[in-house]
Amino acid sequence: MSQLPLSLSELTPEFVSARLAAGGHDVEVSAVEVSPISGFAGIMGEVVVVDLTYAGSSGLPSTMIGKCPLDDDLARMYNQVMNSYKRENGFYRDVADQVPMRVPRAYVNDYDEEAGRGVLLLEKIEGEPGDILSPPDIESFATLAGQLGTMHGQFWQSPVYGDLDWAIDWTLPSLRLGIPIIQEGWTAVRPQWPDMAPVEVLDFFERTWIYDTETWLDRIAERPWTMIHGDYEFDNIF
Repeated sequence: MSQLPLSLSELTPEFVSARLAAGGHDVEVSAVEVSPISGFAGIMGEVVVVDLTYAGSSGLPSTMIGKCPLDDDLARMYNQVMNSYKRENGFYRDVADQVPMRVPRAYVNDYDEEAGRGVLLLEKIEGEPGDILSPPDIESFATLAGQLGTMHGQFWQSPVYGDLDWAIDWTLPSLRLGIPIIQEGWTAVRPQWPDMAPVEVLDFFERTWIYDTETWLDRIAERPWTMIHGDYEFDNIF
């Protein structure tokens, strides 16, 4: 595999052509243009629009969505704890075609765990973007909830996870690495926004999660499992 770029701004026609070819697409890319998505800023990674120019005819889209881990020490630390890009790479590689929801197609899906680098070039789905401040009507909401429930049911206690090293294991030591991050962040957040919730709720959250995280993780690990979206909010839905 060619060395993966640290940033999507480093994508070259040669790299994209090689990775598309590795995925079975016999095309030559002659130009790559990367532009930001208006109003979007990734916390752990870059998400951009990638416009491709092909040297000849191609059945592939000329516009894709690009994703890669952010070249930032804090982002790398969070990714190390949550294995976010390893999980996304594994999802598109192993199970995306089994999910009973509209999932974008991955044309390039590379991840180097040792280096912490990855590149995803995904189908750009057209549609009206969701807005977390302006939820959909009840019919649309029912559709979204129904799709989520169908996915939960299909993967409930599914053996498909048995051989997948990217699926979350709540007993993994890496998750424990995030505990000091949570506690340090909480000591800064709570004084800054003391009224974000009733005091009794904040106290309960602090007692049972912030300062007893290992017990919480152990209890979660004992429960039945299924596949979840992970960030099923309206801003991530078309």
